[in-house]
Amino acid sequence: AVDEWTVPALTMLFQSRWCGCICFTYDPVCVQMWAHYANSHSGFVVKYERADNWLLRSSQCQPVKYRRRLAALEAQALALNSLWTKSEAWEYEKEVRLQYPRTGAYTAAGLLKPCGIIFGLRTSDADKDFLRSVSPNLRHGQIVFAGGPYQLKVKWHD
Repeated sequence: AVDEWTVPALTMLFQSRWCGCICFTYDPVCVQMWAHYANSHSGFVVKYERADNWLLRSSQCQPVKYRRRLAALEAQALALNSLWTKSEAWEYEKEVRLQYPRTGAYTAAGLLKPCGIIFGLRTSDADKDFLRSVSPNLRHGQIVFAGGPYQLKVKWHD
């Protein structure tokens, strides 16, 4: 049941000046993800190195649990649980979330180590050229069709 403390607890968590949340996926070739979050395949994806990053291996980085509904919990537990829970309709995202503290000018994004950039099916040549120029030490990949309709793969350019 939702009580008078639930909404303020959720609002405090999601609008906090002290913590933030970054979302990732395990699946770089999910057609829906490219459509929803990369401007219909015209954007790009940044691939991060997980093995060498303490934040991405910490308990603050967890896979999202997909449920029909949130369990009935007290307000504080509901706020924390809701960060790691989404409707099962979103299960295709295979999402992982990192909750991190904001410390001055530094946020978790500045502490992550990118290891690659993947261009969408419709990423413009100008955007690709720009991204290659600012990331010469990263691997660059291109989303391409992989056989049947709606099947994609990453073709890495070494």
